[in-house]
Amino acid sequence: MHPRAVNTRRAYAREWERWEAYAFEHGASALPASPLVVAAYMAHLDAEGLAPSSLDVAMAAIVDRHRDARVALPSNDPVVRDVLRGFEHDAVRNRPAGCSACCARSRGSYASSACVRVRT
Repeated sequence: MHPRAVNTRRAYAREWERWEAYAFEHGASALPASPLVVAAYMAHLDAEGLAPSSLDVAMAAIVDRHRDARVALPSNDPVVRDVLRGFEHDAVRNRPAGCSACCARSRGSYASSACVRVRT
């Protein structure tokens, strides 16, 4: 049995299916994936307005399948890292005035207790 929780496995399976469909629609291989296509996919999901946590799950699902297949992880490629880092920079730039740096990790979710304390 896989050591991951059932809900995690379901989420990864759902995100993997979405990734496979995107790769197929763009004439690309889902596994192993081209880092350029993964970067484009992540940018596409961000443009669709997915929550930061959903972007994280999508990337984790792709990485998980690549790790299981023992192929290069697209998340290690500089192009993919730059795209993901860009999401974090956008969150820092767009956070409310007075919001602390803790928000950078959540890429736009300003509900952490530290931020609530800063704003009140």
